[in-house]
Amino acid sequence: MQPASNVAGAPNGANRLLLGVVASLSVLFLLREPAEAVETGQCFLQHAQGNSGLEFGLIYRDSDQPAPYAFNHHSTQPVETRAVQGLSLTQLDGSGQHVSFRIPRDAGTFSCDGWAASGTAAGRFTFSPNATFNENLARRGIGVPTERQSLELALGDVGLPFFDQLAKQGYSHPTVDSVLALSRHGTGWQYIKDMAALGYGSGSLESLMRLRDRSVGADFIAAAKAAGLNHLTVDDLIRLRDHGVSARYLQDLGGSGYRLSVDDLLRLRDHGVTGSYIKRLQRYGYKSLSVEDLIRLRDNGI
Repeated sequence: MQPASNVAGAPNGANRLLLGVVASLSVLFLLREPAEAVETGQCFLQHAQGNSGLEFGLIYRDSDQPAPYAFNHHSTQPVETRAVQGLSLTQLDGSGQHVSFRIPRDAGTFSCDGWAASGTAAGRFTFSPNATFNENLARRGIGVPTERQSLELALGDVGLPFFDQLAKQGYSHPTVDSVLALSRHGTGWQYIKDMAALGYGSGSLESLMRLRDRSVGADFIAAAKAAGLNHLTVDDLIRLRDHGVSARYLQDLGGSGYRLSVDDLLRLRDHGVTGSYIKRLQRYGYKSLSVEDLIRLRDNGI
């Protein structure tokens, strides 16, 4: 699953640029929206950096909001996958022609119609939910997504394997709403799997999102364990990140010979005591200093 979408009440710089690109190409293909369209809007497809993948994006107006919202989504797929149907790289890279292509996802299909030239295709899309996918969710006791929820699940490329992964890791009673919240927080199945392997599975989805929001991942937890901080709770991990403790800080501190509690570590970080600073003191003969001594020396500029 790719990272989640960016929603803003007023388009930011990236959104304004994307809106301008799509709008400039739209003059080439003024198309009528299908009468039975569930959701419609503007779409684009272009080569990712280095031509290693295809970047798919959408912009549409959220009619449920009192003010116009621009929903900007990006998802990169490798060229060699068949994530895009009905469009060849030759057509995409050509000098200019009308194209129609489909982006199939578990939750539904995006049908796009527009113009392709010089590595970029842009036009209008319509989205159709997948009834079979909805039936499978209902059989799992997860519930049936609304049309708008189906579109958002498809945007995040959230399919049945994601729901099954949650159940496998022991997260009970996931709902469409809770899984969409995970997707919006950029929490993919690989992150869930990695956290479970580190002992942070089978908890609440809310805790998982809190960890993801603080950028607590495998590298941070491994650095914490190397620094002697084992069996940390979710709240411990969040406190460390909120105080600016990074994996690099923990790695630097790990070679100083100190085995610290979370509270001691937070105090050292708040006072600017790093592993490099402790090692410099040790080279000058100041060894086995207490946490209080380290803080007092640092506060006095020594």
